Amino acid sequence: MEFLVYSGTGNSLRVARWTAAAVREASLPAEISPLLSGSDRRDDPATRLTLVFPTHGFTAPASVLKAVGRLLRGRGRVAFVVATRGATRIAGRMLPGYEGSAALLVALILLAKGYRVGGIAGVDMPSNRTALAYLLVGRHVLSGLYFA
Repeated sequence: MEFLVYSGTGNSLRVARWTAAAVREASLPAEISPLLSGSDRRDDPATRLTLVFPTHGFTAPASVLKAVGRLLRGRGRVAFVVATRGATRIAGRMLPGYEGSAALLVALILLAKGYRVGGIAGVDMPSNRTALAYLLVGRHVLSGLYFA
């Protein structure tokens, strides 16, 4: 399995590493590469592709959309889409992140390029908006680190 990752804070890279480790435990090959580096070098339809990226403004970052548009034609290759999103805990309750159109938009681009989308998912990771949101400081942020 080939993982193409775009990660700013490290959350998406962490998810890709966890998933790649699980794939390797199943005795299957797994390789992680940066999404923006020219992308899918393997033109093998048997190699599954997994794209992992963060959600920005409830959608995929523009640089991710451009990179996905530059991927090689899928020719029936199976692809998975994983969007990481910022979750937080406020007043003792875990609030999930919101990916909006992020994973769906990337999946639609992949379909248009000839990929078979095997699945899409959103993965909650600790929020990194601490400089912008008053309630996301101190113990609220630290309490969200248990699932990372």
